[in-house]
Amino acid sequence: MIKDDLSQTDSMGISLIEVLITISMVTILLGVAFWGYRERSMELVLKHSALELVANLEQTREMAMSARMVTGGTERPAGGYGIRFEKDSQNYIIFIDNNTDKDYDAGEEIQALSLKQGISIKLLSPLDPNDVVDVVFIPPSPDVYINGSDTDSAEITIGDLSRTEKIIVNPAGLILIEN
Repeated sequence: MIKDDLSQTDSMGISLIEVLITISMVTILLGVAFWGYRERSMELVLKHSALELVANLEQTREMAMSARMVTGGTERPAGGYGIRFEKDSQNYIIFIDNNTDKDYDAGEEIQALSLKQGISIKLLSPLDPNDVVDVVFIPPSPDVYINGSDTDSAEITIGDLSRTEKIIVNPAGLILIEN
């Protein structure tokens, strides 16, 4: 009778091996979950940067369509508004084309913007010799000029080390994100 009571007590306890296996399984599951979270988080940062860049392009186009006056001035810009992208940079510039040459010149800057941390401009098309792309919207339509041409499309590829997003501006002014 005493022997039977001892065997019941042994079967109700937890061994050290069972505890170690359980802790190992929980650790592996949490590791996989956090690794997936980090990957997804980086992907969302890239998508957010692409959407923010598109919003800034659309804001620049809207400034030209509404023929917004120059800050502090009384005249509307004859050359419209543009946005400049430089290859391998994290920054881009919204500018006013004061001299109607359809590209950015020093002193025409309205606002300097940056992509999110870890995201940069990877590829630009069509490139000019200085590795830049200027997209200029001229009122009232607006007419779209990419590096001075009204027939080219601009492709701005942004990304980090492992993934990219491509933003396209076509000659009609349509702005979209291509996956």
